[in-house]
Order: sequence, then C-alpha cells, then structure tokens
Amino acid sequence: MPNIPQLMTTAEVAEQCGGVSVKTVIRWVESGALTPAQKLPGLRGAYMFHPREVARFKAMREQRRTA
Repeated sequence: MPNIPQLMTTAEVAEQCGGVSVKTVIRWVESGALTPAQKLPGLRGAYMFHPREVARFKAMREQRRTA
C-alpha cells in the first residue's frame, strides 16, 4: 500500500503559518502564492493542502522576512 500523506485543512495551514486567520490563507490561495492539493465540492468547498506545499510556502515566507 502506497504511503499517502495526510492533507492539511485551511485551519491547520493557518496555525502552521504562525496563527494567521483562515481568511489570510484563502487570500494566499486566491493570489496564487499557495497552491491547494484539492478543493472539496460545493460553493463553500474547503481547500486541502499537501504538507510539502505548506513547507515550501513557509520557507519562502521566511526567506522573504530575512532578506
């Protein structure tokens, strides 16, 4: 059986990124800065994120802060 990573919710990403709001994470997605692995169906379908994408995004944010 393949090792499938657990996807992260928008709230989990918000917490991982320093306790920002869920709305901030959604703005990052809408601006193209953060790419969700999938969007669940429906008008208010939640975004789900791959942990590697979140780690890449966090590293990019940290790099910008120290530059």
